[in-house]
Amino acid sequence: MLSHIVRSLPLVFGLTAVPSFAQTETNIFAICEYSSQQCIDQIDPEIAKADPKSARWYELTLLKLDTLFALQYDEPLWQATSKLVLDQTSPASFRARIYIYHAKMLSSKGSKLQAEHYLDKAVKLLESLNRSAPNPLTTIRLVNVQTYVGGDPLVGYETLQKLEAQFSRSHDELMKYDLYNNLGHGAHFLKRLEESQQHREKALIAIQKTTNKAKLAEGHYNLARVMAYRGLWADAEPHLVHAEGYYHEIGDQILTALARMHLAESLYRQGKTAAATTMFATVDISKIPDYAADHLTRIRALFAPTKSAS
Repeated sequence: MLSHIVRSLPLVFGLTAVPSFAQTETNIFAICEYSSQQCIDQIDPEIAKADPKSARWYELTLLKLDTLFALQYDEPLWQATSKLVLDQTSPASFRARIYIYHAKMLSSKGSKLQAEHYLDKAVKLLESLNRSAPNPLTTIRLVNVQTYVGGDPLVGYETLQKLEAQFSRSHDELMKYDLYNNLGHGAHFLKRLEESQQHREKALIAIQKTTNKAKLAEGHYNLARVMAYRGLWADAEPHLVHAEGYYHEIGDQILTALARMHLAESLYRQGKTAAATTMFATVDISKIPDYAADHLTRIRALFAPTKSAS
């Protein structure tokens, strides 16, 4: 169960909305919205300028952790969370996010019991926050974490469906994106792939009303992946093209490689073997993460010499 949360969390814990104090001479929030790598390259001086434990310091620190997670820079994330979990005076919402990231790191290092301990702490904090000040994003996060610590996934999915009915007319497109994204994830978890696709489509519609290129890339990528699971290769292709373009533009080398790899398969499954072979040749295999190893093995076999010779 914990191995699954490692790769699902980015769908929930993305960048928060830009607060009013973010409009500075160097708008690091805008930079991070555009490019995760540029964000990491430039965020430390901004954190250093903020008063320690001020609202801005907490916001920037979370922004950095979100970005480290998105880029899968696990060692810097581990070092940061190992220090931050020791502070019991930070705001509850901040600690909940830290506990979840720390649990991810512990899980990746094989410390499953410790990871469960921190996820349990995060659940308790999120439950308390949601009781005192109900918030759709807190509910989304709570449902996600509860699901992966043994909660009933159907109950979580139905909770999110109630949120959808409540906030369907909201103009907060980032919140709606996160909501539909997690509905898509929940439906996929329940093997309701057609429902999952419908939610992914709504997530993409929401995020297309923003300028957030990282989430635009993710929206296209997630929609393409559920289409691929359904065998809708021709439908998946243009979304993978969009995802690859955005990921390449913002400098995300890992997800650029993944998008190209899956695009190569999509082309191959449609009989576009020459284009598929050309696309697969552009994949930087060294950037494919361990969690996608099975996909890489399957897709690489399509382009093996014996396959093309047969």
